[in-house]
Amino acid sequence: MNGLLRRAGKAAVAGALAVGAVAGAGAVANAAPPGSVVSPTPKTGMYCTLSTSTSVGFYHGDASCFNVSWPGNVAWSITVTCVGGSTATSGIVLSPPRNWASVSAGWCWNGVRDIAIREH
Repeated sequence: MNGLLRRAGKAAVAGALAVGAVAGAGAVANAAPPGSVVSPTPKTGMYCTLSTSTSVGFYHGDASCFNVSWPGNVAWSITVTCVGGSTATSGIVLSPPRNWASVSAGWCWNGVRDIAIREH
């Protein structure tokens, strides 16, 4: 599955918009590079923006997602792939109905290659 996510992230660079699903244990939006918009996510139709931040010389992958569902929370997390191939997964975030929630993950030396959203 990591190979599929990496190929999806590379393909998204050309279009700057990633949508779709990858088969697995949960619904996963195709991995996309920072600066992309993912809309809608496969399972719940969330709208997400992907970015990076830095802290003490490391890069982190960030996602902010808007839960379009009513009523009910949406549980989701991100997996960040660093330039060089290492990965990190965030904790699970609960997005309240019709509200934004954000999360960060990863301690990357050379930048963030892509970010994947997993809906639980």
